[in-house]
Formats: sequence, structure tokens, C-alpha cells
Amino acid sequence: MKKQIIISAIVLVVVGGRLLTSQALAADKAHDFDTLVQKISDTFHLNKDDVQNVVTKHRSDHMAKRQSNYEDLLSQAVKEGKLTDVQKSLILVKRKELADEVKSKKDTLKNMTPEERKAAMQKQKQALKDWAKQNNIDLTWLMPGFGMRGHLGYKK
Repeated sequence: MKKQIIISAIVLVVVGGRLLTSQALAADKAHDFDTLVQKISDTFHLNKDDVQNVVTKHRSDHMAKRQSNYEDLLSQAVKEGKLTDVQKSLILVKRKELADEVKSKKDTLKNMTPEERKAAMQKQKQALKDWAKQNNIDLTWLMPGFGMRGHLGYKK
């Protein structure tokens, strides 16, 4: 039991830190995660699948909590008149689309030259700006943590 508490604490600290890194960095470091799971299982003589299940469950719970907090933030913005219900729905749909797009294009982007990647990202950025303008939505609502201070009541 003590061993499980120690391993849970280690996994929580490490996974929590990992989740704070960017999506691209996390994708590039997927192998490191596998290595970490293996090291933890070897060090504490635990089943690797059990350790992986704890990590996966923690990641899933953390992402669900972040999504819930984000939805609460948007709901508060609707209550305060900063967004409409329609805009909130559009933002949630667009954010999911963007996340799915990042996953689907991960390998494609890796195989591009830096110039091609830059052009692709600029094209995506412009499309997102056009979408936001068309829907009268400030882009910072799509990027919590990046420019959200003003929406959270802090001065920009």
C-alpha cells in the first residue's frame, strides 16, 4: 500500500508537469513518457500496464477538469454579456476541431521543411482569424492561458 502511495505521488508530480508543456513538445517526447513508465515500474517492481493505466487515467481526469474549467469560464462570460450562447457553442466546436486537426496533422508537419511548416501555420492562423472575425469572437477565448488574463478580470 505504501508503495502504491509513493508511486501515485511520483506519477502525479511527473504527469502534472508534463501536462503543462505544449502539445508539440509532449508529442515529441512520447517516447520519454514510455521510458518514464518503464522506469517507475522497474524501480518500484510494479506491473508496467498498471503504471500506464494510472498515468492514462490521471491524464484523462486532468483533461476533463481543464475542459470543465474552460466551459465554466465561457459560461461566466455569457452571464457577464462578454459572449453569447451561440458564440460559446462556436468556440467549443472550433476548439475541438483545432485539437483534432493538431492530432491528425502531427506526422505531416514533422515531414515538412521549416518553410513549409511556417506557411502551413500561417495559413491556419489566417483561417482562424477569418473565422473569429466572421463570428465576432476575440481569438483569446480559444487560447486559455494565452491572452486570457483580460477575460479573467486582470488587466492586459
